[in-house]
Amino acid sequence: MSDRWMDRLSDYLDGELPAADRLALEAHLDSCNDCSALLADLRRVVDRARGAEEYVPRRDLWPGIASRIRATPALSPRIGRRWTFSLPQLAAAAIFLMTLSGGGAVWLLRSHIVSPSTG
Repeated sequence: MSDRWMDRLSDYLDGELPAADRLALEAHLDSCNDCSALLADLRRVVDRARGAEEYVPRRDLWPGIASRIRATPALSPRIGRRWTFSLPQLAAAAIFLMTLSGGGAVWLLRSHIVSPSTG
């Protein structure tokens, strides 16, 4: 069985293949029993589908669907406040942390410097 042609059998059955491809597929079908059998199966499916009656549901399905949607429990509200920050708030916090870190570093450096008088 050739995958190249197997994928094109439905197009062939629907009459959608270009003439050159149709002729090549027909030549392939003469030599490939698997593809010929698959084409016969597809033809049977199409014939049965054409002969099938249209199914009409006995009742409208929407009321049952709608009642199940209404019966779905609502999501519980969040307890507590969700923290969100704007870009200016984040920038201010970053500047504050940099200033605090820089001040702490200067304070530590000054406390470790030995002055000449205490030498």
